[in-house]
Amino acid sequence: MASKRRNMFQKNKTQETTENGGPFPVRRYTGGQRVSRDAIFCGFHSELHDLRTIDAPMKTEAGTRPRSIKWFVATLTECECLWLEPRILKRRNSHSTIQQCQRVVDNIASCLEQKQYCSAAFLDVAQACDRVWHQGLLCKIKSLVPSTYYLILLSYLSDRSFIVIHGSSQSPYFPIKAGVPQGSILSPLLYSAYTSDIPEHPTTLLASFADDTTAILSTNSDPTLALLNLQSHLTTLQTWCSNWKIRVNPQKCVHVTFTLRHSSCPPVYWHRTQLPPAKVVRYPGLYIDRTLTWNPHTRLKRQETNRRYKLLQRLLDKRSKLRTENKLLVYNSIIKPIWAYGAEIWGSAKPSNVNRIQTLQSKILRRIVDAPPYVSNLTIHSDLKIPFVKDFIATRNRKFHSKLYSTTLPDNPPRRLKRHWPRDFLQINL
Repeated sequence: MASKRRNMFQKNKTQETTENGGPFPVRRYTGGQRVSRDAIFCGFHSELHDLRTIDAPMKTEAGTRPRSIKWFVATLTECECLWLEPRILKRRNSHSTIQQCQRVVDNIASCLEQKQYCSAAFLDVAQACDRVWHQGLLCKIKSLVPSTYYLILLSYLSDRSFIVIHGSSQSPYFPIKAGVPQGSILSPLLYSAYTSDIPEHPTTLLASFADDTTAILSTNSDPTLALLNLQSHLTTLQTWCSNWKIRVNPQKCVHVTFTLRHSSCPPVYWHRTQLPPAKVVRYPGLYIDRTLTWNPHTRLKRQETNRRYKLLQRLLDKRSKLRTENKLLVYNSIIKPIWAYGAEIWGSAKPSNVNRIQTLQSKILRRIVDAPPYVSNLTIHSDLKIPFVKDFIATRNRKFHSKLYSTTLPDNPPRRLKRHWPRDFLQINL
């Protein structure tokens, strides 16, 4: 077995320098790429490649860890499929949830500026990746990719099974009749292909990202018309979901009316079940309130950040023996990402909401260095080279908009409200 493994995989050892200055051995498997390309050439994905069980760790040299050869070849095969055709299945590179949140928030802000009603439904798909209909998925893939890739994906999805192992007991094999393989590179791509033909409506905005919550926004100055447009789109989606065996959980869906008026839009229904109304919705990772003030988001993110700091307080206060550089590393890598997510979007909130995050950051940094009361927050931030929250938001927003070279964002409409937009950071430093 060892000789076969040496023949299949050529191991090229190189020396790289770690952070501590010591050598770090790296192994590059070049033979696995040839195996994956042969699989693409033959149009077949072996079932043995799907074996994800890794044996117990053996004694290896420093800096290495055992890997499953079959899993490695399967991953390379999937990477080859993505590398040769980077745009298949309507895949968009360098896009994340922030771009989708930008579309939704931009539409809501335009609605508030024009004194309109924005009736929005946020749909939750029950067990999205686990209930994908294989026959329907293969039917859509066949019209999207070349025949070679179709044959690979056909063998990739067909005749799959699973077992459950507990201790020395093992269950019999059970066939997998639906769903895409979890943990693989192709899983989100296959689900995106399965939902690529989701019906749209000319009077609504459809925003979805992989298997996350789908947002449907209908904007109109008349709340009844906004409701009718939204309900018409939902009725079309009901037929489409029934045809492709996609189940939506109405109890986890939310209906929100974004407006500055006191009245709200009438309720909407999904298969005769009313969607629960709400004033705040979580989409994805951002708490969007009815009037787009970002007050609930900053309040909840401050509480979540403070809870995370309490768990790590023993490592960051004056009792800790860690160096200041390591304490800052813990803060920047574990605590800060909690409130920093989506700063390009919620950073346009008024200063009182942004100051909630700033006061918590100043408190944490002051305890990290054990600064006396007479040392100002400006001195602490300057010495530690940590930007203020306001400056951090402006920097993130400029970087965010500089990457949107392939995305067209609408221009600002005539301003009526005295509120800032996320793109305002491109012209001025708030």
